[in-house]
Amino acid sequence: MFKSWKKHCPTLGQLIKHFTCANKLPLRILFFGTDEFSAASLKALNESRTWEHPLISNLEVVVKDTKGIATAVQKYGAKHSLALNVWPSVGSESEEFDVGIVVSFGHLIPSRIIKRFPLGMLNVHGSLLPRWRGADPIAHTILNGDQVTGVTIMQIAPHKFDVGKIVLQKSCPIHERTTASELRVQLAEMGASLLIDCLKDLNKHLENSKEQDESLATKAPKIGQSAANLNFSKQTCTEIDRLHRALSDNVKVQTSWHGMSIRLDDMVDPKVMSTIDLTSLIQLKLEDIRPGFVLYHKRRKILCVVCKDGWVGFRSIYIEKRPKMTASDFYNGFISKVESAMTLFK
Repeated sequence: MFKSWKKHCPTLGQLIKHFTCANKLPLRILFFGTDEFSAASLKALNESRTWEHPLISNLEVVVKDTKGIATAVQKYGAKHSLALNVWPSVGSESEEFDVGIVVSFGHLIPSRIIKRFPLGMLNVHGSLLPRWRGADPIAHTILNGDQVTGVTIMQIAPHKFDVGKIVLQKSCPIHERTTASELRVQLAEMGASLLIDCLKDLNKHLENSKEQDESLATKAPKIGQSAANLNFSKQTCTEIDRLHRALSDNVKVQTSWHGMSIRLDDMVDPKVMSTIDLTSLIQLKLEDIRPGFVLYHKRRKILCVVCKDGWVGFRSIYIEKRPKMTASDFYNGFISKVESAMTLFK
């Protein structure tokens, strides 16, 4: 019995650490981040230093080496005169912090760094873990057609991403046809607010943290350019719409036109497309129409394409490295110059 008690009873050092650190405000924080999603949390942390009863007394930042291209976090830190450390540097060993905050940083944090923080390290993640562990949870949320998502505050664990204990979570509905870019802004603000709530009573939230259910875990690897390639014979209207909304602002769904690379943008709501009767505009026999067939709707100024289960529509297009053009411009410059049977995206 004594051995069992001794095994689970905290040491004197742990008790001292618990009562002197866990309940101490204001906190000393080292923040790790990069992009706009990160910057929302950094902004909330920095603003909390100016409260009548400050939540934070000291705030420093760790950024990635981006070869001279300033990230959103670097810009914010420089503007507000925050001390910036370039990874893998995390400041002087003599500098003391209470907790580390990691948001969209992209590097595994080794144990030796985690151990520097008496209260450990927290991560703001853009999904309801354990669903969508990985670098691109928001894109996978849209791609999968999820109707609910949220943010998670979790403890950082060594060796693996997104597997630590869940400290706090908050959910929200996903509005119809929301893009990943729009959802990223929404969740960044929600995550920043939840982080502040967590830090206000950190001791209680850490004590109530819970392990993730591994049986519910799904992976969200980064979605690259290759995922943007369309296959009109295999993809449905809904799948193409989700892909279009899941990709970042810099990546568009793509196909080809007579050997030229084509990127499609400004997609029309599939529900609207389903109400448009295109049969009267088709000059070929219906049995000759196959996935990839392109039709221009002059009155609506929409480029219409046949896919696996219907038609999808786009209002804008990019041809290789040329500037963005309208569907009307593409019709006048390209579609109108070929026979109907040759108007195909591949």
